[in-house]
Amino acid sequence: MPSFSLAALTALELAPPGLIDVAAACGYDHVGIRLLPATPGGIGYPLMEDKAGLRETIARLGEPGGCGLASVIA
Repeated sequence: MPSFSLAALTALELAPPGLIDVAAACGYDHVGIRLLPATPGGIGYPLMEDKAGLRETIARLGEPGGCGLASVIA
């Protein structure tokens, strides 16, 4: 069976933990997250500077019935 991933740009307004929740709720197998903005002045989630956000993101990826990480785009 094919594996499906939700790309970060699909719902860029969602921070990584929220995107992971949506992906899991919709049945995706994996999720991609974006750390830096795709365009100047755009939305980014610099988890490398946000220890609490990084911990929450890792915890969501480890939840039973959740989804895995497909990619991290910096």
